Amino acid sequence: GWVTWLWEWIRSWFWGPTVSLHDCLAAFFSADELKGDNMYSCEKCNKLRNGVKYSKVLELPEVLCIHLKRFRHELMFSSKINNYVSFPLEGLDMRPYLHK
Repeated sequence: GWVTWLWEWIRSWFWGPTVSLHDCLAAFFSADELKGDNMYSCEKCNKLRNGVKYSKVLELPEVLCIHLKRFRHELMFSSKINNYVSFPLEGLDMRPYLHK
């Protein structure tokens, strides 16, 4: 109710916005465009080509360990990412990230 909303609002002032583990996984498994300096080399014609890279999980392990990137590296310095990440202790649905 309103107490939860008030707590989240106060916490966002001190620790920044809350990010869910689902948001992190969706960003990791999103399609990446391969273009510009990141083009892939075609095995058939030996030329650089634009493309799209997808990642999916073939089979889930019995125990899943997720490591979150907590540092941002810029040209001359690094800084810690302090966003709070909410995650479920049970019932994490990994079906959207599985290969069909």
